Amino acid sequence: MITLAENKKQHFVPKLYLRNFTHDRQKISVYNIARSQTYASVPYESQCYKNYYYGSDTIWEKRLSSMETEWGVVFQKILSNCALSETDIHSIRQFILYQLQRTVASNEYFLQQKEEFLVEQGKMLYSQRGIPFDKSAEALCKEHAKGIISPAEWLECVDEFLPYLDDLETVIIEYRTDNELITSDVPVIAINPFHQPSIGYACMGLIILFPISSSKLVVMYDGKMYPKNRGQLYQTSTDENEVSNLNALQVISADKILIAKQDSSFLNLPDSAWEARKTNREQSAMSSLGSDDQKLFIASPRKVIYHCNFSFGAVCHRFKRIPFLCREAPPRKWDIEWEKKLNLKDQILPTAISLSPKLNAETELSKKEIRRGCQRMATAAKVYWTQH
Repeated sequence: MITLAENKKQHFVPKLYLRNFTHDRQKISVYNIARSQTYASVPYESQCYKNYYYGSDTIWEKRLSSMETEWGVVFQKILSNCALSETDIHSIRQFILYQLQRTVASNEYFLQQKEEFLVEQGKMLYSQRGIPFDKSAEALCKEHAKGIISPAEWLECVDEFLPYLDDLETVIIEYRTDNELITSDVPVIAINPFHQPSIGYACMGLIILFPISSSKLVVMYDGKMYPKNRGQLYQTSTDENEVSNLNALQVISADKILIAKQDSSFLNLPDSAWEARKTNREQSAMSSLGSDDQKLFIASPRKVIYHCNFSFGAVCHRFKRIPFLCREAPPRKWDIEWEKKLNLKDQILPTAISLSPKLNAETELSKKEIRRGCQRMATAAKVYWTQH
């Protein structure tokens, strides 16, 4: 019989995952970011948990434990280079989505979004009524945000997102390099080399990745945008620079700690990664457009943006020719409203830029080049939607 105390330590990064980075089956190396301190050998079970994180009723702890048993079987297949069934691929997708939702960092970011949304909404409502929005009103909005949703409740919606990943391809890359892959307390990362700000689950160009060990990386990617590895499940690489860039992503993604098999892996982390971490963390979780009393609110995902190239993220030629200014990340499945938007953009964007002195000064493209770029984007999207 399992007692309540046995379920007290509830991991937001599962032990079955952390175990893959141990150097003697029990110990991992940890880098504490706030202290700039390396701990060469700590028990992996003592990391990435909070007491009753999903609730004292332990319902979600037990549900996750059951899923983790299945994920562990698939992880062992990957580590052994075994063939993967559709059920195995589904398990990887499931792990990815639950892991993206369950970390402390993710939940703190969701809370930040709610706080910023309620504060901006409060400002708008107070403005409409001619009432000053003071610090006590702001504090009230933030306090209300804390009670909106719990970590367990965020997990309730994960299964609804699974169909969005059904069309993603999978490749597992083994790095035969001197440097090893590191991970963190936020190990699963979503990026979009085609249009970096757009990392929604349905977006064209989406890539989701995580190191599964110190030498292997699991990548789920948009095969129509990045066709290089389509149909190839296992790949090898000797690219030291790519390992460095992947480790940089973990630096940016991490909340409080980095994790590695050997503490020497923390010695070669590039300065540019720490600079990018600071830039990414300073971004607002919510933005708004409009006047003080009429606003459109836009939620921004927790971003991991780092300017580098990945072998598995080489954009196909049709999309590569499109200038960044003209790029969009429409849904991977055809949407009529998006098609209409893309068809109109070549008429709207040049005019919008010409009316903004700041944008006009920053834009290096002529109106003709902008129109051509928007037309290429519209054409490329239509071809994409008809591909199989």
